[in-house]
Amino acid sequence: MTYTSFYFMCFVALLGIVYFLTPQKYRYLVLLVFSGAFIYIAGGKSSVFFIYLTGLLAYVAAQLISKKKKIFLYITILFVLGCLGLLKYRSYLFPFGNSRLFSISVPIGISFYSMSVIAYLVDVYKHKIEPEKNLFKFLLYVTWFPHILQGPIARFDRLSESLFSGAKFDYTRVCHGLQLMFWGVAQKLIIADRAFLVVNEVFTNYGKYGSTEIIYAAVLYALELYADFAGCVNISIGVSEIFGIQLDQNFAQPYFAITVQDFWRRWHMTLSSFLRDYVYIPLGGKKKGIIRKYLNLMITFLVSGIWHGVGNHFIFWGIMHGVYQVAGNLTKGVREKCETKLHINAQTTWYRVLRIIGTFIWVDIAWIFFRADSISHGFRLLKNLFTRWNPWSLFNEGLFRVGLDRKETYLLLFFLILMFVFDYLHEKGIRIRKTIDSYALLVRWGIYMALLVSIILFGKYGYGFNAVDFIYMQF
Repeated sequence: MTYTSFYFMCFVALLGIVYFLTPQKYRYLVLLVFSGAFIYIAGGKSSVFFIYLTGLLAYVAAQLISKKKKIFLYITILFVLGCLGLLKYRSYLFPFGNSRLFSISVPIGISFYSMSVIAYLVDVYKHKIEPEKNLFKFLLYVTWFPHILQGPIARFDRLSESLFSGAKFDYTRVCHGLQLMFWGVAQKLIIADRAFLVVNEVFTNYGKYGSTEIIYAAVLYALELYADFAGCVNISIGVSEIFGIQLDQNFAQPYFAITVQDFWRRWHMTLSSFLRDYVYIPLGGKKKGIIRKYLNLMITFLVSGIWHGVGNHFIFWGIMHGVYQVAGNLTKGVREKCETKLHINAQTTWYRVLRIIGTFIWVDIAWIFFRADSISHGFRLLKNLFTRWNPWSLFNEGLFRVGLDRKETYLLLFFLILMFVFDYLHEKGIRIRKTIDSYALLVRWGIYMALLVSIILFGKYGYGFNAVDFIYMQF
């Protein structure tokens, strides 16, 4: 049962009926039961076993950790990381295979709930939060299904109050949640899955394509990944909002970033904050000298690469971003001096646009390795990009023969522009859902119906597409 399926929508609708008919003080139990059911349906018995075992151990450990028994912090984190490593990276760690270990399905959401549990235990140890006494409430924190597949990574202190309170029905809040849900579905089915056809064709058969097609596919992959991941997170946040539950935002218009450092303040924000608080700062952050600071940055992004997936290309991608961070720090003074000498006003629109484009190029080069099957595959793509010049593909309709025909390419372009406009409005502080609230009832429902019809015609049920799994589900 994926987030974009009809069954998921029915599941959420059924939960809504049961939830709002249940007395307020018991509503968290309804959420717990439905979350368990979702995990079983979507992930099977192994997912249920491991996520509840992790939750139970973390619950007990937190009670002991709060009593200054530090050893239980280490034991539980070691167990959580051990399960994550053995189950997720077993093919990498044990290339020759182990029949029993390889027969166990990887639990859904293991990367995300593992981080939530680790953050909770460390925060209890540091006395930032008190351990949750109610076992069922804590298990709900671990298993809340909208964010189990792809995040956002939840922090207990920011999620617990709204998760356990049993919010009352609010028409405006429910409408806002549904709006965000359906926009997330549109991002996934209309944009990401359509872009996938081009990206997959070029990255798989790169040998027969030149620089124009590779650039085209690389740019589309950056947008596919964003639409796919942000779409899933929008569904997660939208579903939670229906029930008055506040998940953290995970994106803040990342492709409007003016530096790579700025990009990581906007992209997968809950992961970035986790790595900062539980990896970079414990390593010493920037307090132990400049060399140690850069080493800590490299280690942090190495961890990010390892977390994202199995394979040397993910590690290489993480190292690339670490190098970007270090290089950005080292050259900051030089860049500022050049701006001063050339009398460049860094606040002007044209200069900001240039910086946005430059940042996107660096990030997109790294995305090539992220998407490639191996480091060598990534370098072969780059080699073809720089050596097989074929600009005539822009004029002989060659791009319309790479995964999508003319009509479908224009349709994809239209929705990409729409997504860009929405992001631009958000960047300017305009909240679209509140703007829609100000419209007349017929106009509002006209917008809703237009989005729904677009999903049906151009998404899962249009053009013969089969919905592709969310990209970040594999991480």
